[in-house]
Amino acid sequence: MEYEPTIISAESVPEAWGAVVAKLRFQPDGSLFHLVVHVRKPGNELPTRLVEQADYIQGWANELQSEMPHRLPFTHGERIRRWLNVKVDGRFAFLDQIEDYVVPMLVRNPQTKRAVVQISDPSQDGAVTDEPIPALQLIQFTLSDSELHCSAYYRAQEMYFFWLVNVFELLKLQRLVCDRIAERNPQMKPFPGSITTTAFFGYANPADLLGEQSSVGKPTLAIERLDVSQMPTKEFEALLRKAFVEKEKGARAEIVELLTGDLEKLSRVRDVDYQGLQRMNEFLEEHVSAIQPRLLSLMRSLISDVISLDMDLERGKSLQELDASLRKARISWHTFLQEI
Repeated sequence: MEYEPTIISAESVPEAWGAVVAKLRFQPDGSLFHLVVHVRKPGNELPTRLVEQADYIQGWANELQSEMPHRLPFTHGERIRRWLNVKVDGRFAFLDQIEDYVVPMLVRNPQTKRAVVQISDPSQDGAVTDEPIPALQLIQFTLSDSELHCSAYYRAQEMYFFWLVNVFELLKLQRLVCDRIAERNPQMKPFPGSITTTAFFGYANPADLLGEQSSVGKPTLAIERLDVSQMPTKEFEALLRKAFVEKEKGARAEIVELLTGDLEKLSRVRDVDYQGLQRMNEFLEEHVSAIQPRLLSLMRSLISDVISLDMDLERGKSLQELDASLRKARISWHTFLQEI
C-alpha cells in the first residue's frame, strides 16, 4: 500500500464525504494512509444516503463529547474537559483544556499556534494491551480573519460513518470556543471556519462501500466494539464454562446476546473481536469432551470462517472477495445462534 498522502478538499460535508467514499471504493481493501479531508464550510447537513441516520450520528457525537463515559470506556469530552489532575492555586483539580487553556490562549494571542487540545495520554494509552484507546489524538484551533478553523489528527478513522460523527463533534467544539472567546472579549466575535481531519489510516468497511452490491443488507453504524472484546478473559471463559460445560440455566442466553451483538459488527468487518474468538477456540480445545459434538462443530466452523475473513482483509483482498468471505462467515454465525 502506498503511503503518499491523499488530500480531499470540498465546500460542504456531503461533498467531502462523497469524495472520500468514492476514493476508498477504488482501493483494493477500502483504506488509505495519510488521508486528509478539508471542509471549507462545514455544517449539520448529511449525505442524502445517511439522512435517516441523523439522530443516531448526532447522538454518538454528543456522547463522545460528554464529560462522563456511559457506554464507552472513555469519551473525548472527558479527556478534553476533565484532563488529568493538575495543581492549580495550591490544590489539585481537573484541567478543562477549552476553558483553562485554548480560550485564554486565543484571547491573549489570536495568532497563537499553541491552541492545541490533547486527547491521547501515554499514562493511560501507552500500555501494550488490546484495550481500546482513542483514535482521536489531538485538535488544534486557529484564528484567521475572525474565523476559527479546526484541525484534528486521528491515528485511524472509520470514514463512512464515524468521520461524520467526528465532524459533528468538531463543529460542537468550534461553536463552544467561539462563544467562550466572545464572552471573554466582546471585541472578538469569531465564527466557525473550516474543519480539516487527518487520518494516518482512513478506512471504510467493505459492506458499506459495496452499497447495494453487498449481500449483507443495509449498512450499520460502525461503533467501538464493546461486548465480548471488552469482557476480561477470565469472565469470558467462565461464561463459556457455565454455558457449555456446567450447562447453567441462562448462561447460553447470555452467550447468544453477546454473539448477536458481534454478528451485527460482522457487517463492519473490522469491529469483530478476533481475540475473543481465539479465546473461544482455546476453550473448545480444553473442554472438547464436555461439549455436544454438533455445537463443537458449529463453533469451530464459526471461528474458522471469521478468522479466514480477517486474513482475507489483512491480505488486501478485493471488496468483492471480502463480500464472499463475509457472506460465509455470517451464515456460520446465524447457524450457530439458531442451534444454541
